[in-house]
Amino acid sequence: MTLHLSFPDHGSATLLCSKGDHAELLADFSPPPGSSLTGWLDGGKHSALMKIRSCRSDTQGGYRLQVRWVNLPRATRWLLESSTEDQAVDSDR
Repeated sequence: MTLHLSFPDHGSATLLCSKGDHAELLADFSPPPGSSLTGWLDGGKHSALMKIRSCRSDTQGGYRLQVRWVNLPRATRWLLESSTEDQAVDSDR
């Protein structure tokens, strides 16, 4: 399952991986390192506050973001981690 995050007034991103408090996203916008953003998942049912660690241009187009989750609710953390577990299983096939 691919998980998409929407960022009002910025754009959107796809979750590439999430482990513990850190994650990597592929976004269609370029936030400055050190900034804080709130992304919405699952059609706006869950919010995720993050701090941008780095932002680099990606060869696929867009920007690869390294983020740290901040005060992530348990239900949202479960959703993020189960999404990336599904991707790991799919890549093993």
